[in-house]
Amino acid sequence: MGLLSLLVRINEYNRPPRSSDDKLPVPSRNSLYQLVKKLNPYEVDSARHGRKYAKAKYRANQQGPRLGHPLERVECDHTRLDLMIVDTERRLPLGRPWLTAMLDIYSRMVHGIYLSFNAPSYLSVMMCLRHAVSTKDYVRERYPEIKNDWPTYGLPELLVIDNGKEFHSRYFKDACLQLGIQYMHAPPKCPWYKGTMERWFGIQNQKLLHELPGTTFSNIFDRGDYDPQKHAVISFEGILELVHTWIIDIYHQQKHQGVQDIPYRRWSDEITEWQPNLPPSADELNVLTGCLERRKITNSGIELFNLYYNCPELSLIRLELSKDKKVEKAQLKYDPNDLSVIRVFNPQAKRYIEVPALNQEYTSGLTLHQHEIIKKYARHSVSKHLDVTALCEARKRIEEIVAKERIAQRTLTGRQKVARYINLSQPDYTNDKKKDSQTSAVVSQSKEDTPTHPPSQSHTESSAPEVEFIFDETGWSATYNLRDGEDLTDER
Repeated sequence: MGLLSLLVRINEYNRPPRSSDDKLPVPSRNSLYQLVKKLNPYEVDSARHGRKYAKAKYRANQQGPRLGHPLERVECDHTRLDLMIVDTERRLPLGRPWLTAMLDIYSRMVHGIYLSFNAPSYLSVMMCLRHAVSTKDYVRERYPEIKNDWPTYGLPELLVIDNGKEFHSRYFKDACLQLGIQYMHAPPKCPWYKGTMERWFGIQNQKLLHELPGTTFSNIFDRGDYDPQKHAVISFEGILELVHTWIIDIYHQQKHQGVQDIPYRRWSDEITEWQPNLPPSADELNVLTGCLERRKITNSGIELFNLYYNCPELSLIRLELSKDKKVEKAQLKYDPNDLSVIRVFNPQAKRYIEVPALNQEYTSGLTLHQHEIIKKYARHSVSKHLDVTALCEARKRIEEIVAKERIAQRTLTGRQKVARYINLSQPDYTNDKKKDSQTSAVVSQSKEDTPTHPPSQSHTESSAPEVEFIFDETGWSATYNLRDGEDLTDER
């Protein structure tokens, strides 16, 4: 309450018919200041700025959790980059992409990232988790200009997250259960529970994004008369490379005040004595992090999103489920970025089998977001009843419309929708590994069939030589310090 407001209230109180002996005296300004100084500072700030401000100002800062090894505590969060991205071909502004990141608190190493135009969802968390758990061997091939490697890999023991709906979804809870990851939700409106992650986003903005053309800055006061759309020149591929370069060659190689050490060295020193846990293979990692659903198996197979999936092994699962009257629906996993195949759980073999879509022509490379848009278009303009032919025609027509709109679209919102539809996002490097492993298997098989010179030993550079990663047809798996043919690989 200001001095003027207090004087008004005193004058209202002193109005007639109140006698002159009963009137309140008008205090001086100095007297009011002296009275306020005697009040509880917490109550004063609560009245002036609100309870949230007062709690944040007067709370007691205590020492955070003491960690003993990498991946004991990993924090995850989303942020929208303070940078305007342009289209690669037409150089038109597309907007600001979203970044999902995971940070290892023990070493302060960035454990995984995912960059896309998709708003925060389980898809973002799923892709970031896959990137975090997998090895980052793609860096040397995709970005040869980067001097250092990105040695982080493995499953987090504890994942600290906020209260976004993606972190309360059954997809997220099932993935953590299957992978053996514990998770903890930070209390609402308490960003200091993930303070390390929040500070990392701030450092990235200040040290990288705010120095680039097209930056939007953190607030309108820093921006001034600067027009981000007018000065934007960096494409999505460019910002992806810039983020990789800044993380690997700069942030990981500088001394961090929080740990009084260099994150890269701190990780490398500890990882020689403590090996992170890994899924049996990259393919199984993709399955376990997929979206969980339950569907009934019929003669036509499984229907999911108006698409049918079937294979001979599915009939055996149907027979197995028919024996148990309590279980009518099969458990399946699907990838929102690829609807061409689903994975169905075989209760007898205790594993997931791959079931392809019947119409591969339509579902090849199809995302769930694209499929929903195509279905909506098909309902209005192609047919009253959805069928495969109508969906194929709708997808072809929508691709033509998107190609035209990508050139003609003038609004930023429209160009962002186009970017999301064409799935402009960070590649799934785990699938690249799977393809490379299959290629390597074919090459190795051809070498065995063809007489060659005696093989020579080859040495490849690795960030952690104590761990050897074996790539096979199923993806990747890890063996730790093998001795004389000893195999510790988990077989399933």
